[in-house]
Amino acid sequence: AQQITGAEGPGSDEAMGAQRSTARFFARQLLRRDPAFFRSALALESAAWCVGEYAVHVADVAPDVLRLMAAEFVDADPQVKLQVLNLGVKLGLQRPNAEHVQNLVIYLLELSRFDKDLDLRDKARALTAMMGLAAGAPDDEEEQRALLALKAQASAALLKPKLPPLTLLGHVAVEGLPSLAAGSLSGMCGHTAEGYAPVPDWARTQPDPAVRDVDHEAKKAPGAGRRFDPDAGKGKGKGKKVSREAGAAPAGK
Repeated sequence: AQQITGAEGPGSDEAMGAQRSTARFFARQLLRRDPAFFRSALALESAAWCVGEYAVHVADVAPDVLRLMAAEFVDADPQVKLQVLNLGVKLGLQRPNAEHVQNLVIYLLELSRFDKDLDLRDKARALTAMMGLAAGAPDDEEEQRALLALKAQASAALLKPKLPPLTLLGHVAVEGLPSLAAGSLSGMCGHTAEGYAPVPDWARTQPDPAVRDVDHEAKKAPGAGRRFDPDAGKGKGKGKKVSREAGAAPAGK
């Protein structure tokens, strides 16, 4: 533990270097155990997302990761392509003066615009406009102003820090936001919806267990304990009618 956290504390440069070394060691061990697993679509998708989301912390290897993934972009799964495209655009916004990164971004955008997957096509066209690479109509000043405004907001929209992911395991307590029940309409909207009832907190004191006791001396309801006989009452009226008919004298005799 002291080797990982460092002698100067968990936030020191020494501790960060120890953590990186430990992460590289375990990554090598995992690669040696099952190299084929890390070629799966899920692994590539997760790796591309992680590098794009935390590119600032892996600035020395992020462009090389983008280069390797761009080389196999054509044969990748659609979900992997989406994450690789996101990675390229984020690196392109963070490194506007890096020529090799900008060339890779243009390469990925051009491939994605004519891909078979419709979602990838739409996203590529939107990101092309946000990167300021869309041509637009030269005579339409309003369209040109809209493209410039979109480019100015690209970094704020794509590089903004993400909130912690929502789970179904409990409340989501994010600093600056109210605590809303996960999975509810209010939790998805980010504010309380009409009729929202928050889940009460755990009781600080144990309630009286006597509230769960059953009063066995309570008065029984009327009719309680009687056995229902479905045949009871059948034939009463019929029997009386037969006896009257049997005892009556025939008319006219």
